[in-house]
Amino acid sequence: ISYDGWSSTYNEAVELSKIRLEENKPADNSFQLKAGDKIEAYWGSSWYKATIEEIKICHIKVSYKNYNQSWDTWITDDRIRSVENSSNDKSSLIVECISGLYTNGLFGDVNVHVASESFTNLHRCILAARCSRLNDILQQHLHEKNIVIEDISSEIFKLLLEFIYKARVHLTPTTAVSLYSVAASNYPVDGLIKYCLRSIGNDCSSEDLLKAYLEYESKKSSLSALLSYDLEQALLDQMVVNFKSISESHLFHQLEKNQIISLVQKLASHFES
Repeated sequence: ISYDGWSSTYNEAVELSKIRLEENKPADNSFQLKAGDKIEAYWGSSWYKATIEEIKICHIKVSYKNYNQSWDTWITDDRIRSVENSSNDKSSLIVECISGLYTNGLFGDVNVHVASESFTNLHRCILAARCSRLNDILQQHLHEKNIVIEDISSEIFKLLLEFIYKARVHLTPTTAVSLYSVAASNYPVDGLIKYCLRSIGNDCSSEDLLKAYLEYESKKSSLSALLSYDLEQALLDQMVVNFKSISESHLFHQLEKNQIISLVQKLASHFES
């Protein structure tokens, strides 16, 4: 299905029980559904207007390591690979080659200046192919060797570059939230939003998780409702599991009373769901 008003990057496979034709009218095998039909799909805790793009049998339901069952999804076998064989995948070789260009700067043809930091010997074709916003900026400065970008911090731009070239980057929960917000609002890169969400589950201290949550609270107004919901759920997933140590942290006891009440209420509701 595709979600009305959202790009194709949010398309996903859903089971029949998670769609309905209209309120109080769930879909079942008696309905002759077809591609193009307008339906509503259940995601998270709400129903969203959507369109059926394709109908086929999905054979595999997967769960993601370190995430609760709300993240489980149905996928087709062309979207999985064995852990043992993943290093032999041809895409890994391509990523390795592009990653090498980031490291050595060979054939670099543009320098990007962000705040007081300069990122030299970058590659126009890679930046433009991976990020539509960077493509727009490069098109505006087609014949310039040096480009200044002012709407992103140098710390986050460095992380963005590393993901563009390497398809991976080490993130703390806090930097994952910051990079997620940048990717969602200004610098979309294929796969980056989901990567940030999963990075929130990386090994970290309880205080790091709480810092990430506070960072999210400061940025959520700039996110769409769906993207904000995704990020909040990923944070709450981890915070529910680690709440005892979070409540004992120094940062937790520095929060305002209303912040503590709001957080505890969200965690309780999340736990019950």
